[in-house]
Amino acid sequence: MLSLMQYGAIIVVIFCVYFASSSFNGSLLLSVFMVIVVSVVMISWRLLKHHQASVTAEKFFSGFRVGGHRGSPRLAPENTIESFEKAREANVDLIEFDLSLTKDKRAILMHDDSLQRTCGEPMLVSSLLLAEIVRKDAAKTFTFQGAKRKACKVPTLEEAVSFCRNSEIKMLFDIKDGSHEMIHQVVNAISRDNLYDDVIVSSFFPWIPYAIKKADPKILTGITWRPYFFSYSDIENEKPRFNGLKHYAAITLDWLNVKLLHTVLPQFLGVEMILTQEGDIDRTFVDNMKQKKLHVVAWTVNDHYEMDYFVNSLKIPFLTDVPHEYRQQVRLQE
Repeated sequence: MLSLMQYGAIIVVIFCVYFASSSFNGSLLLSVFMVIVVSVVMISWRLLKHHQASVTAEKFFSGFRVGGHRGSPRLAPENTIESFEKAREANVDLIEFDLSLTKDKRAILMHDDSLQRTCGEPMLVSSLLLAEIVRKDAAKTFTFQGAKRKACKVPTLEEAVSFCRNSEIKMLFDIKDGSHEMIHQVVNAISRDNLYDDVIVSSFFPWIPYAIKKADPKILTGITWRPYFFSYSDIENEKPRFNGLKHYAAITLDWLNVKLLHTVLPQFLGVEMILTQEGDIDRTFVDNMKQKKLHVVAWTVNDHYEMDYFVNSLKIPFLTDVPHEYRQQVRLQE
């Protein structure tokens, strides 16, 4: 591996050769500029890129076939301990959950910025203290199927980790908040309890796994992806995030994100996983990612035929809203 001094020496040699064989003109200026740009990019890549925790990744993904997406959200309210209990009953290998910060900077389980969809109250998570949020009912808008309705508490990160550790279930932290405080709490939770073999942290935003790796290179990280994430707020791509020129700028960013995802971005971030929408995965994609030492995980897979395809044909794990149905399917096949 070349050191920074070696890169500098190469640049000097290039300049000397060029000046010795050329007259000073516009072409020379352009060439010099390009040499500088390429050199800066190469040096930045070597100095700033992170490395994968390959050994830990192999241990983490060993035996991981099915994960509960926010627990088992068809049987109990998403991102609650009750939902996790249902996922445990289905013998999931992993539980994925979303993290947000309260007003007093405590990490809790909540997918949306607002409590409206789950708790039925139009308040921002960031506007409420933890003591206020734990009094909310996370099951207020949930319809229980064939079971008596019960109130559910919004769990803290510590409560979720405790449940999964005691149940010997792996965890996937989904993070959209890239603040210093969120990064700090996540890194501390993993390092304090030595969860390096049991947790992976993923995000749609590349700077979040990068920040996690920078804080602690031993932590497993992933990049989450779906088409047009930056330009549309919904999976169906019907609700633009922006209007006018901002919308087209976001589409351009989505295009760039795809190109980088398939080339240099995963290696630069040092991630071990690509968490990808199920409709965009095929054998070629899996093989390409495998060559980069990346594990592909599909989300969110609720169709029985797709479950079988991912596990038995592509041999990759998946997240599902209905882990109980997958286990029923497996039992029928045995």
